[in-house]
Amino acid sequence: MISILDSGMGGVYFKRAMPFDSHLVIDKKAFPYGNKDLLWLKKHFIDLLDEIKSETVIVACNTLSSLIFYYQLSFEKQVVDVITPTIFYLRKNQYHHLLIMATANTIKMDIYGKLLHKKMDYYDASELIDSIESQNYQHILNREIDKLKGYDAILLGCTHLIGIKELLRFNLVGCHIISQDEIMLDYFSAN
Repeated sequence: MISILDSGMGGVYFKRAMPFDSHLVIDKKAFPYGNKDLLWLKKHFIDLLDEIKSETVIVACNTLSSLIFYYQLSFEKQVVDVITPTIFYLRKNQYHHLLIMATANTIKMDIYGKLLHKKMDYYDASELIDSIESQNYQHILNREIDKLKGYDAILLGCTHLIGIKELLRFNLVGCHIISQDEIMLDYFSAN
């Protein structure tokens, strides 16, 4: 059995898009990951993976996926992060003016910039991500939408944002909204 790990609704959205049976592990205890101390989060993540019985774990979270690279973590079980397929996708498509919507911790670790070898534009979507968890995001999205204009592509660098990808596509016509559930679906279909 494959397990999908996330801190909340992002994992639910992510699991719905996958073409295989899986077990969803929602870590509500540590939500939100995006603002936790990195050393604490690293230990929590390792402990959590040890508790999961599956031999394959998909980390449907950019913050936890970033930790893998940031601390150069390795595991006995197969751990699939969302960043590696996303980097391949971004290299293939080479957007001119890309914005990454992410949590504060994902931004702080800047794994996308390090792996792509360039300075990235980030938008701290922490407040919006929290509001998606409670299904109370419309007023925040309305207030913030103008800050997202002017990019040819926006990467939804948090799986919680999958829940509003169609709203973003509707409000940001002409901007390519890159959703990691779609990237991962292509990745698993090809492998």
